[in-house]
Amino acid sequence: MPRVLITGGAGFIGQALARVLLKRGFHVRTFDMFRPQETVGEHIVGTIMYPDEIGKAAHGSEFVVHLAALLGVRRTEEQRLRCLDININGTKNVLDACGSAGVKKIVFASSSEVYGEPVNIASRIQNIAQANEIYFTEATSLSLNKAEVPSAEIGYRILKGMPQRIKI
Repeated sequence: MPRVLITGGAGFIGQALARVLLKRGFHVRTFDMFRPQETVGEHIVGTIMYPDEIGKAAHGSEFVVHLAALLGVRRTEEQRLRCLDININGTKNVLDACGSAGVKKIVFASSSEVYGEPVNIASRIQNIAQANEIYFTEATSLSLNKAEVPSAEIGYRILKGMPQRIKI
């Protein structure tokens, strides 16, 4: 049974991903500063800011999905240095922990927060998207307002350099 660690695992996207991976036969471990409303698999309370905590959580994992971050557009605008510290140094701690633990693959994902607060997110994405490049992840599509970008509009996108297609 493959073992996966999800940082930011108590959040909306982390919990949704944990449920999907558990159903697909993964041993799921979530890691977050908060306890989730519903524990999926094993949960560890800790922060990516402390290398020893994320190191212990990563130990024994084959895969890591890094979702932990300081969220909220307003919060990140008002606390820019704190945001940089957590999102950059915290990610460095995750990567260092994965290297020490012998993790095979790391997936870094983000939410719709990276787009800010545009009036029409569909047109903004259309303007930045290049053919055959990933600009949506499953995690991002989960967090979007479906009325703004219906899944039928998103459809299938080809992963650059990979022969298979993914539905997002």
